[in-house]
Amino acid sequence: PQYAPPPAPTAATAAAPAFAAAPPARTRGIAAPQIVAIVAAAVTVVCAFLPWASVSTLFGSISVSGFQNGEGDGLLTLILAAIGGLCAWKGGKALIVTVIAGALCALIGIYDWGNINDLANDPDAFGTAEVGIGLIGTVIGGIALGAAAIAGLATRGRRAA
Repeated sequence: PQYAPPPAPTAATAAAPAFAAAPPARTRGIAAPQIVAIVAAAVTVVCAFLPWASVSTLFGSISVSGFQNGEGDGLLTLILAAIGGLCAWKGGKALIVTVIAGALCALIGIYDWGNINDLANDPDAFGTAEVGIGLIGTVIGGIALGAAAIAGLATRGRRAA
């Protein structure tokens, strides 16, 4: 079929653009430090369920998670990391809570690490004790959570300007 040619532009249509640009969206994006803090919080939560210590004796070996039977320091770090992650997602002044949560997770992990090392170095012990991957991840995750939140607080003022 034959189509008619488009109409010739007039003065009114020649000056108007072919499409109207949409106004910029007013969305609040999540900054990179906040994303890092959320990921660190998620890692710390997962690490509560991983082995925190392994003990080997003549009778066998056993590993214990931080969240053994719904109690222990892993439960505390799980709750702190979840709160820290939610506050990181919220951003703003809530990042202060994220810094505190990350620091507490790291300190709890370091304290437990020291206790395990004391057991490992005990000459009267009937076996050996080793730090597990869950405890290592908890310490690293807590440090990363707090550091990312500090970075988020530091860049907050620059983004507002």
